[in-house]
Amino acid sequence: MAYLFQILGTDFLEAYGICFAVLSIIVHVCFAVAVFCDAKRLPEKPVLVWPIIWSFAILAGGVLVVFFYWVIHHSRLPQWIGANSPEDSNNSEDAE
Repeated sequence: MAYLFQILGTDFLEAYGICFAVLSIIVHVCFAVAVFCDAKRLPEKPVLVWPIIWSFAILAGGVLVVFFYWVIHHSRLPQWIGANSPEDSNNSEDAE
């Protein structure tokens, strides 16, 4: 293994950093493609921006942006917020 590092002109930390960067890029691209495909299959239009913009945001922001995408589109949080919004409570009082 040391011979390989000697040929490449790098040491272990540089090789580890390069491997980490390549794996990080692969993960970002995989998540971006997955979110793009998921956003295209949503029954309604994706929230905030188009699917391609979500993909670019994930390429730049990584797993944290994937978490926000999931919370916005697939968790129960939007349903809970919609059920407890002040606008809905005002409309229900008008109906009585």
